[in-house]
Amino acid sequence: MLIGAWIAPPHQLENFKSNFNTLEQYRLIKEAGINTIYGLYETPEKEPVEVLKAISYAKEVGISYLVRDPRIEHTTSSEQLNLQTNSYLKEAAGILVYDEPGIEQYKRLNTLYNNFKTLYPDKLFYVNLMPLHANQNQLYWGAWRGAEEALEEVDALRYYKDYIKALKLPYLSYDFYPFEGEFPSIRSDYFEQLKLIYELTKEASLIPICFIQTCSFNTHVRIPNKTEVLWQVNTSLAYGTKGIQYFTYFLPENNHLEQFKGAIINHEGKRTPLYEAVKDINQWVNQIGRYLIDAEVIEINHTEDVIITTLNHKGETYLFYCNASLVKRMTYQSNINESIISQNQATPGALITLEPGEAILIKRSET
Repeated sequence: MLIGAWIAPPHQLENFKSNFNTLEQYRLIKEAGINTIYGLYETPEKEPVEVLKAISYAKEVGISYLVRDPRIEHTTSSEQLNLQTNSYLKEAAGILVYDEPGIEQYKRLNTLYNNFKTLYPDKLFYVNLMPLHANQNQLYWGAWRGAEEALEEVDALRYYKDYIKALKLPYLSYDFYPFEGEFPSIRSDYFEQLKLIYELTKEASLIPICFIQTCSFNTHVRIPNKTEVLWQVNTSLAYGTKGIQYFTYFLPENNHLEQFKGAIINHEGKRTPLYEAVKDINQWVNQIGRYLIDAEVIEINHTEDVIITTLNHKGETYLFYCNASLVKRMTYQSNINESIISQNQATPGALITLEPGEAILIKRSET
């Protein structure tokens, strides 16, 4: 299962004290249980040496690296694309092509993808979409052109459906950051987002991938704690998500629009309190991921504070039981015909306590 993160440790930048594009920093990524890291500051056009360093460090520690190369947006053929990418893409896992496009970019992105897959059929062509609460101008033009008036009416449903129709990618990645205001407030459209992506990707047989908030980037957005990070992961998995991505791993530079706080690694390259939390969570994801990654979701039953997802894995029935509350403790009464899959193996028939955001995977016996 994909456990990705944005962004990679940056090289020497004006507002950073050191060069963090080092083997030591990549070992920290691996230790945290993240298996794919996304570049941002180092690009092949401006910092080709730093890109190759990052790829080599990722390879040495055994993780994947996605290269950010804005130049490919302007290529018009597979030959031109090959000239720009062959110096690095044979060793990298793939390329980060576009973050939060609008429907106006889909046709162009499809052309790029067709050129790309003729050259690199086994590499990842990465595009990430906006949340359903993006405004109409953003859904049309893209996140950063929201001040321009949309030329057509577009809502979130059309935004996602047009993506599925236009780009024949095997996955749908999107971001949604639910923690605004004081704890335990959550954006009211969080579960609407999960349900919509679940339904669309199931119908189109796509792999749903989502981002997990680990930082604050605005005054109204709070830094999540461990419970909130786990809550995001487990509620997403309960809605059929097949891969998670952390926003962010390394804390980005501040800019005139965003002021970043929190994350997993801070501006000094040090572990924040969320580092050990994410490490523990990723151990859990790896443990259950081998069941969930190729399981078929049969039914999702979501009450106010509990999500029970029925799964079929290799012909056997599993239940993913998630405490969907941020503040309430839940219990689950198992029976002797169930196997409880969790970090602490529970005895069949036991009463199991689930803290806020926790979940268990249950294998149902036919007898």
